Amino acid sequence: MDISLTLKIQILVLSNDCLWSNAQIFSLNSLNLVFCLQSLFESYHVVQAVFLNRILEVVRFPQVMAGIPQAVNVHSTSQMTDNLSRNEIIQWVNHCLNSSYGKVEELCSGAAYCQLVDMLFPGTLLFKKVKFNTKLEHEYINNFKVLQALFKKHGVDKEVPIEKLVKGKFQDNFEFLQWFKRFFDVNYDGHLYDALTARGGEKIIGSGKTPNKSQLDQPRNSISSNAKPVGQKQVVTTLRTSQSGVSGTPTNNNHYSAGDNAEVAILKQQFDQLTLEAEQNKTTIEGLLRERDFYFNKLRSIEIICQENRKVDLTKSIFEILYATEDGFTAPDAEEPEEF
Repeated sequence: MDISLTLKIQILVLSNDCLWSNAQIFSLNSLNLVFCLQSLFESYHVVQAVFLNRILEVVRFPQVMAGIPQAVNVHSTSQMTDNLSRNEIIQWVNHCLNSSYGKVEELCSGAAYCQLVDMLFPGTLLFKKVKFNTKLEHEYINNFKVLQALFKKHGVDKEVPIEKLVKGKFQDNFEFLQWFKRFFDVNYDGHLYDALTARGGEKIIGSGKTPNKSQLDQPRNSISSNAKPVGQKQVVTTLRTSQSGVSGTPTNNNHYSAGDNAEVAILKQQFDQLTLEAEQNKTTIEGLLRERDFYFNKLRSIEIICQENRKVDLTKSIFEILYATEDGFTAPDAEEPEEF
C-alpha cells in the first residue's frame, strides 16, 4: 500500500482514538493495517461502524495484499492496435498461442483470451476450466466468465460483453479483439511463453493454418500495424566479357558501401534504442495516469460517503483531510468548504 494512503487511513480512523505513533502505523503491512481497522470498528456504535466499514471497502486492496500482479488498464477506443487488419490480428493470436484460428468470429469461444491473459501473467489460469475446442454456447459463456474473473483478479476494469461475443458476430468480436490487443501490448513484458505446453499439448483447431516453426521462433510482439513485408534487395555483380574472350572484372559502383553500412548499423541501433525507450515511457505514463485516476476515484468515493453521513463524528475531520493542501498552494477557483 502506498505510504501516503497509509497516512490518510491513519489520520482518517486511528488518530482520534489510537495512541500509536506514526512510526508504529507505518510499520504495519497492508494486511495488518486492515485487521487493525476492523478491530477498531468494534469500539464504535452501529452507525459509525457501518460508516467506517464503507470507507474500508473503498481503501482496501485485496489483490495487492495477496501479491497478485495488477494490469495497466486501457480505456481508449480509437486508434487502437494501429489499425491492424482482421488477418493481421488473427495472425498475431495464432502466433502467440500456436493456434489455427482463421476468422475473428472463431474467438467467440473466449478460450483464446483466457490463455492470452495467462501469457501476460503466467500461472494465473486454471486450464481445466477452459474449453478450447468447444462448439457449445453455454461453454463459450463459461470461458468468458473465467476471463472476467481473471480481469477482476488482476485489476482490469473492462466489462466483458459476453452476450454479444458468444453470438459470433464479426463486428462485436473484432472490436473486443482490437481492445484486447492494445491491452496486451501495454502489459506484455516480452517474456517467453510456450502456449502449447501451457495448455497440456491440446491443439486449438480452427479454420486457419497453424504457424510453422520459423514463425513461432520470431519475437512474440513482431506484428506491427504498419509493418509490411519488405523484400530483400539482391546485390547483382555483372561480369563484363570482352570480345577477345578474356573474362572481365566485376564492376563496383558503390565505393563507400562498407563505411555506409557501418553508419547505417549504428543509426539503426540508436533508433531501436530510442523506440524502446519511447515505448517504456509510454507504458510508464499510462501506469501513472491509471494510478492517479485510481486514487482520485477512491478519495471521491470517500467524499461522497462523508456527504451522506454528515452527522457522524468523524466526518468533519475527514473533510479537513480531503480538502487540505500544501502550504502556499491555492487551488484555482476553489470553493469555500461548507461549515459544519
